[in-house]
Amino acid sequence: MLDGLKLSNRRLIRGLIENQKPGCVYMPNIHPFLNRTVAEAAHKIGAVFVQHFHEPYVEDKTAYHGAQRYWLRAFESIQERLLRSTDLAIVSSKDAEALFEKRYPDFDGKMALIPLLYEDLAGSRPSEEERRYVTFIGPVVPAKGPEILAKVVKLALNSAPELRFQIISRVPVKDIDLSSCMNLTVYLKERITDAEFGGRIRQTHVVIAPYKSVRQSSSVITSYMYGVPVVGSNVGGMTEVILSGKTGYLVSLDAKPEEWLDAICQAKKNFPSMSRDCREYFVKKHSETNWANYLEEVLHGGKR
Repeated sequence: MLDGLKLSNRRLIRGLIENQKPGCVYMPNIHPFLNRTVAEAAHKIGAVFVQHFHEPYVEDKTAYHGAQRYWLRAFESIQERLLRSTDLAIVSSKDAEALFEKRYPDFDGKMALIPLLYEDLAGSRPSEEERRYVTFIGPVVPAKGPEILAKVVKLALNSAPELRFQIISRVPVKDIDLSSCMNLTVYLKERITDAEFGGRIRQTHVVIAPYKSVRQSSSVITSYMYGVPVVGSNVGGMTEVILSGKTGYLVSLDAKPEEWLDAICQAKKNFPSMSRDCREYFVKKHSETNWANYLEEVLHGGKR
């Protein structure tokens, strides 16, 4: 984040845009101190500035605790100011689109609904014997429902002792007590490369995602990339990407731990067919090769 405060970085970005003279500049993420610089440089040469808004607005902020809630409000304020410089806003789910239109009815730019697109890093498929974990993709923060994970892990100790769980996280696990869970491994590393993350997911037969608030989930899409079904909560954008009974299962947030555990066991049991469906879903909808389907809309279109 501090890189955006360096004047040398801002000069470098302006110079690149002025020299390359692109017709369109796309920012896939929000950087509090760089996006405005990029937008201004783009407009100076007459280019279209395109900004991807992953979380247009969170109406119910109770899923975020402590400093995270204040940061979220600050982030949303930054986003709102950035809209003034945005020619085309991209959102990646119908849920995000509805929230965007509700929150920013006076936005006079254009908008496009384009799914999250990723480079396909799956490589060769591992054998089923290599897959041994039910995985929770961190960080372990209140909005991701860690208390549900804790209940499921503890229930599985006796009800499904064959299951092994893992948490992949860049920050220490603090919000839940899992000290008694001998069936849980925590893969903790400050910087996790794509190859390292892929290695852990390749050892996974089910991902659990009991999120409380989400417009779309990169965790779900990257799981599908590796052919891993997802058991997730039936909230927000999760209902758009988890095809219950096909690429995973949707479970109510207020469901008992037994229901979550049953869905996990079902996904594990049906892994061969679900894994194929997950890969097919990813390739057809979320592989970066699909960019060709949206370039015309990005360069010349938009909804409004």
